[in-house]
Amino acid sequence: MRLNFAGGEPLLHTDRILLIAKQARKLGFKLSIITNGSLLNTNLLSQLAPQLTWLGISIDSLTPATNIAIGRVNSFKKVIDIQELPYQLDHARQVNPSLRIKINTVVNSLNHDETLEKALCELSPNKWKVLRMLPVVNKNLAITDKQFMDFISRHQSFEKILCAEDNKDMCESYLMIDPNGRFFQNSSICPEAGYVYSKPILDVGIEAVFNEINFMHKRFHARYSHSTLEDTYEVFL
Repeated sequence: MRLNFAGGEPLLHTDRILLIAKQARKLGFKLSIITNGSLLNTNLLSQLAPQLTWLGISIDSLTPATNIAIGRVNSFKKVIDIQELPYQLDHARQVNPSLRIKINTVVNSLNHDETLEKALCELSPNKWKVLRMLPVVNKNLAITDKQFMDFISRHQSFEKILCAEDNKDMCESYLMIDPNGRFFQNSSICPEAGYVYSKPILDVGIEAVFNEINFMHKRFHARYSHSTLEDTYEVFL
């Protein structure tokens, strides 16, 4: 069973993440994390990488101004350092040779015409997940079917590691838990209406709250090959 830390930006809570990671490992979980990379450094990776099976980096653009416009930036306007990232990932692989690297890219109206070939070649990820921007509150940054497919077609040389998810693939197919301990999902009927939340898990029990959400297990299973299939829980900090 794998526990995935996502956000927001989970590394804003570095000490807390390291503590939770060690405890989760003791309980038998495999761990992964998705970060925008702005807070990564070799000291942190020396402590974090040995706890992980997957390290996910969100890279939507190679242009700082575009990352800022998208929101891939911290409160100090710091974005991921694409030049430094290959060295950081090399260090992570040295301290944990079994660590696998995943790149996440959300294709939207600001980056759909970009090419990420250079970064992908330098970073050599084990997996590249390409997601179409999913309207949750509004349709800002949404793209057309053609724009999404053009982005995929432009990167066909990476088809062995590329895993594309359109909007319908994402809706109601993740097990996500918010900081208040509630399951939540985006509706497949009207995604831009926002999230649907369950009651807090610790208040009424996991079986009761699981029945309050729609979870499309076939979409979940389709995301993974049979050789790598594992139950995955998303924890958002």
